Amino acid sequence: MYIKLFLVVILFEYSSCWNYNPYCLINECKEESSKTDTPKSKPTILSRLNPYCLIYECSDSDNTLSTEENKESDSWDPSCWYKDCPKNPGVYELPKFWTRNYWNNEEDTRTWDEKVACIFKKCPGVVKEPEVETEKKSYIRGMFNSVKSYLNAAKPQEIIINDIFTSELNPYCWVTECCNEDTLPGNIEKLSDLIHKRLYGQHLVSTLVDAIGSHWNSKHPPRKALVLSFHGPVGTGKNYVSGMIADSLFKLGVKSKYVHHFSGRLHFTIEGNSDSYKENLYSWLKGNVTSCSKQLFIFDEADHMPDKVLNSILPMLDYREKVDGADYRNAIFIFLSNAGSELILEKLDHLYQNNKTREEVEVADFEREIVMGIFNQKGGFYHSDTISHNLIDHYIPFLPMEHQHILECVMDQFKERHVDEPSEEHILEVLNTISWGEATKLKYAKSGCKTVGSRVSFICEKYYKTVSETKEKSDL
Repeated sequence: MYIKLFLVVILFEYSSCWNYNPYCLINECKEESSKTDTPKSKPTILSRLNPYCLIYECSDSDNTLSTEENKESDSWDPSCWYKDCPKNPGVYELPKFWTRNYWNNEEDTRTWDEKVACIFKKCPGVVKEPEVETEKKSYIRGMFNSVKSYLNAAKPQEIIINDIFTSELNPYCWVTECCNEDTLPGNIEKLSDLIHKRLYGQHLVSTLVDAIGSHWNSKHPPRKALVLSFHGPVGTGKNYVSGMIADSLFKLGVKSKYVHHFSGRLHFTIEGNSDSYKENLYSWLKGNVTSCSKQLFIFDEADHMPDKVLNSILPMLDYREKVDGADYRNAIFIFLSNAGSELILEKLDHLYQNNKTREEVEVADFEREIVMGIFNQKGGFYHSDTISHNLIDHYIPFLPMEHQHILECVMDQFKERHVDEPSEEHILEVLNTISWGEATKLKYAKSGCKTVGSRVSFICEKYYKTVSETKEKSDL
């Protein structure tokens, strides 16, 4: 024990000139020549060992605090850690920092962190002292200044506990999802890349990139939630694209707790339970948005939901700052539906008859047909207020898949299974299993790319099993 005490004393005596002085890791220190015969003076209370000086600038010129006379009188007074004290200072009277007036006094111009510091030291008054500008800012001081600015911007009683818990500095957020930029990267470039490289025959879907980008990463807060409605035949990529959106906006993609998937056939099966569905849906949405405003809600097979159920979330989709205390403006709602598929087929065939190519068609060519079709079709959108109140921002048509698009799907599925060059015979074997529909100028796959994956898996297992296993081992 005495040896440890001796080492602490030696450290205190010579740390001001040591290269391992922690203060010197943050600020520049003057090296003291070891050749000088001048005896080393003891570091003062306002010295490099003082943690207070890691944040505020201190002067080493005042040696009064290190005198033997003052040591006994000021050792138990916290204010004397920072300021010179007389030999018999008497009882130190702490400011009444536990009172509301101490923090909310309008005449007191001190910043919040200055008020905290004055709990432990005697302050001359309530006049705000000029801030000391430093030429060199260290990482630690920069972190402190960021926290200080945050606390100065908000009064203590207005600091929301949720903001503290969701901070990236919170260890809880290192192991689980929190409502911060790390969990919600909002990678719009990734979304654009996925759509252009992994989606076939759906050039109209690229409209989503700008729509989601302007809503998610906008410098100006959105005025309402973003509402998207996907329509088209089976197997054209509606669910596939919603998964791309989740993977791009959230770190954990579709597995994120901020991504919610509802199915019309699964969660809203009984027509007579509409009132119960409305109440439960409203409560579910509110509970999740309250914890984090950036949420993704996907309603698959919305055309199979009971009538009027979607009307229960009408206030959440509207131009309102808050609904029952919750802010939905940063949320995204996506409705997936096969409703309007026949109208999309007819319209595309009609455009082909008018000598328009697939690449020349636009979203506007289909929007009127989609709106009129789903509004009058029995299902979730039947006479829905979400349509009549113009709360759906974008109707995205998914066009039927033609022969070249199915071929691209087949090749993509082979590559996923490490078969880069399948034989023509095996490609045709997959294509022959596809059921085709025909219109006047249009030939399309009735099930789109939906069954292609399982067909290719069968072919690979039958003919390319050895090749796939070798590729997988080489990748490892």
